Amino acid sequence: MLTRAKLKSRNRVSEKIWHLVFELPFEQEIYPGQFFMIKIDEGFEFKHPFSVHRFSDGVVEFLIESRGYFSRSLSYLNVGGTAQLTGPLGNGFKAKEGSSVLAVGGGIGCAPLAMFECLHYKARYLVGSKDEKSFPGFDLPPEKTLVVTENGKYGKKGLVTDYFIEFIEEGEKVFACGPDQMIIKLAQQCRSRGTDAYFCLEAYMACGIGACAGCVSPLLREYKKVCSDGPVFSIREII
Repeated sequence: MLTRAKLKSRNRVSEKIWHLVFELPFEQEIYPGQFFMIKIDEGFEFKHPFSVHRFSDGVVEFLIESRGYFSRSLSYLNVGGTAQLTGPLGNGFKAKEGSSVLAVGGGIGCAPLAMFECLHYKARYLVGSKDEKSFPGFDLPPEKTLVVTENGKYGKKGLVTDYFIEFIEEGEKVFACGPDQMIIKLAQQCRSRGTDAYFCLEAYMACGIGACAGCVSPLLREYKKVCSDGPVFSIREII
């Protein structure tokens, strides 16, 4: 669905990450991993994809990493200003109510993890980033969350893949989103212990609906488009 959405609030949560809340004038189920294509009226011709961070009570939330001209412009959109939102798009992570999930995120790939707190899953979290400046500073239950940074200045030192095997519990499904190298390593670790896993892939997108074929990922065994066939894929589909 295409809609003109008003920015309700904008807050900086770390040096590079902004939290944006848009009013959404319709109610629809959204699952972890689904995304919106966003366009702002600042001379930009194309829309850009952003995973849903949270969704409830007529609002949709995003975490925006300010790293390019468009993301910086979106981050500085004035409260009360509007943007064109198309979505929710793609498939999301779905499991039986009450399922145990270990949600793993790397960098801005942590953004969709907060959706598990909105749904009826027994979720725990393993999240990491390069450093405290790039960490998506949102609240997850501390008793269920392990935080890792590469420089060790916030949480444990290292990569999330360094702690995955010792942190995961028997019977947990895995949902993961992050950089390609993290996805590849996690897939290897999950296969080694027979863990059911699902990966939300990142890709450049121009349309978000499968028309342009610009988001085919090298991490997939078959030719599939991240926007329309994904972005969530099972471990059987990952190389």
